[in-house]
Amino acid sequence: VPGVDNGSGIYTVDAGDTETTSLVASTIALGTAVVVDDFNNILSSSTIPADNFSSGTNNAIVIDKTKPSIQTISARLNNTPITTNTTITAKKDDAIEFTFNFNEPTKLSGDGEITLNSGGKATFTAYSDSDAPTATYTVASGDETAVGVFLDITDYDLKSNNLTDNP
Repeated sequence: VPGVDNGSGIYTVDAGDTETTSLVASTIALGTAVVVDDFNNILSSSTIPADNFSSGTNNAIVIDKTKPSIQTISARLNNTPITTNTTITAKKDDAIEFTFNFNEPTKLSGDGEITLNSGGKATFTAYSDSDAPTATYTVASGDETAVGVFLDITDYDLKSNNLTDNP
């Protein structure tokens, strides 16, 4: 396009790519296209500056292939930690806060929901840049588990929102 002094492209990270914190373009594949300047000098891949992407606006390009994962889930009953292998009876209107401990900071673009084996649900609200988001469940009348069965998360629903690890 005559008179244009820049171009753009899109690159999608592939599973075989290497993680990096200093992305640099090493070649430009033009196919059959020929790019010339106003003096008919032809662009070659050797004209790519070695420090491309190093300007103040482009130097934060990171390729991150580590998927976020939940390492542990902890819980608090009315602000008191629930320890592993303990039996606690929660009653109507008690608040149980679940903390999802991720391996790295995450972001949720909108509200999500977890379903419990008591029949109850807990909502976790949209958040940004947290490795320990929470969801609070308030025990309702009729929510219960069978004798000897502990409260457990049976399902989750992100409600078409995005959970990402690049807040």
